[in-house]
Amino acid sequence: EKLQSYYMDLDLFKYFTKTQYLYNGLASKFFGENGANISDEDVQEYVDTNDYMTAKHILFKTTDDSGTALSDDEKAAKKQQAEQVAAQVKAVTDPEKRVELFDQLMEQYNEDTGESSYPHGYCFTSGTMVTEFEDACKALDTYEVSGVVESKHGYHVILRMPTQGDDLVMSSDGSQQTLRMLVAQEQLGSLLTGWVDEADISWEPKFSSIDYAAVFTPKESFWKRLDVFDWFEK
Repeated sequence: EKLQSYYMDLDLFKYFTKTQYLYNGLASKFFGENGANISDEDVQEYVDTNDYMTAKHILFKTTDDSGTALSDDEKAAKKQQAEQVAAQVKAVTDPEKRVELFDQLMEQYNEDTGESSYPHGYCFTSGTMVTEFEDACKALDTYEVSGVVESKHGYHVILRMPTQGDDLVMSSDGSQQTLRMLVAQEQLGSLLTGWVDEADISWEPKFSSIDYAAVFTPKESFWKRLDVFDWFEK
């Protein structure tokens, strides 16, 4: 039933799985495991082209766990805490010590539970975060800390971090990919496109027998009847 909800049968699922396995194998062969052979220069070019940035933050929520807004007095207390934290971090000028202090204060105050999955901070591109957060990040230099930034989530104190190849990139589907992996995928895509352009392609007569409408009506052994795997293995 789960496969049918994606307009697949078991044979088609196996084909896609096999294709993904081969794709990942090619990526590892050309660019190393998880893009390890991608240069820092290529990463930086990708970062600049796609407007990526990385930042840590400490969130003081202005709603409770049910989403109900806190009282004005409670919000004022949260804002005062945020102001004190921002001032404390700004007082440290050494970048390494500033990051160390910020991490300690994150453990103490941060109410963003999702940030723990991104140890170097959130790595994101334009349009990913709320506007107030993104605009504040863009205004900061590396290792600079913001004042109190207010958004619908609460009060943020933001520390801009250097964007690096091993940063985990935020994604809507929950996938865990680093910038280096994204660059490897882009470069592999360019290679594949080049190979297709250079390939001597011939039409397989069996393609004419495909009922394309049936692709979206999964039936047992549909793809096996068409010998799809034989075509691709040849």
